[in-house]
Parts: sequence; C-alpha cells; structure tokens
Amino acid sequence: MSDNVGEVVLEKYRDDELADIIRARVDHGLVPGAVDEATIQHIADRAAGDARLAITKLRRAAQLADLQELDALSPGLVDDVADGAAGEVHERNVERLSTHKRLLYDIVKRHGEVSSTDLHAAYEEHISAPKSKAIRRRYLVALERYRLIEQEGATRGTRYRLVEP
Repeated sequence: MSDNVGEVVLEKYRDDELADIIRARVDHGLVPGAVDEATIQHIADRAAGDARLAITKLRRAAQLADLQELDALSPGLVDDVADGAAGEVHERNVERLSTHKRLLYDIVKRHGEVSSTDLHAAYEEHISAPKSKAIRRRYLVALERYRLIEQEGATRGTRYRLVEP
C-alpha cells in the first residue's frame, strides 16, 4: 500500500440525521410502537454524532426490554445500557485496527499517556518496516477520530492519552 493513499474524513452525524438512521432501524427491526419519538431523539442526542453508538444503544436497549418483558423502550432504558454500548463500540473499533494503528494504540494503552517522542521511538522498536512519521501522524488522527486516544499539545510537546470507553 502506498504512503500516498488518500483518506476520507467523515463528519459526525447531526441529531436529526441520527434520528433518521435510528427510526429506519426501528421501522425494520422492531414491532410497531416499541420505540416512541422521544426515545429516538434521546438516543440521537446521547450518541454525540456517532451512528455506531446510536445503533448499539438501540440494539442493547431492545435486548434489555426483551429480557425484562417490556413492551417499549424508554429513555431510561437506553441510559441503563449506555456504558455497555460505549464499551462495545470501543472494543469493535480496536478490533478493526490495522497492524500499524493497533501498535500505536497498544503503546498508548500500555503507557496510559505518552509523549510523541516516546511513542514514535517505541513504535520504531517494535516494527521491522515502520511507516513514515507523516503516515503515523495520520494514523494517530484516525485513532482520535475513533475516540480511542486523545492528543494534547503540539509539535515536540505533544502527548497522547488513552480514552476510556
């Protein structure tokens, strides 16, 4: 794969767009009347632009409602599954990482917080054919977009920290 490969950056969904996505899932996957508009809006609002998180919250809330033999989902039920949904999305994001992104993530995870200099040094120690620093920076931006790490500072003072689900 070439280092010149372009990257597509997708914006976060607006609440109304997320509500449309959720509504379509509800219409095609749940019995009529199982989810009211207030609950759809609640899921969209709490998903903060992340469609995967919104869909996971809907699915987990529907599973919990089924276990509890409830006829409908509610905002409170969605809140009850929120932490588990966030953790599930986080784990799926980690599982989908390429080798190089996964190594960068694992280094940050092992340290909890690490300077850019130490991160790059550890990366170069652990891989036989390291990607260029420019490519690594793009990978780190992707890890931030997946909400797996966060960056603080700029240039030589940059630090990376693990984001907990």
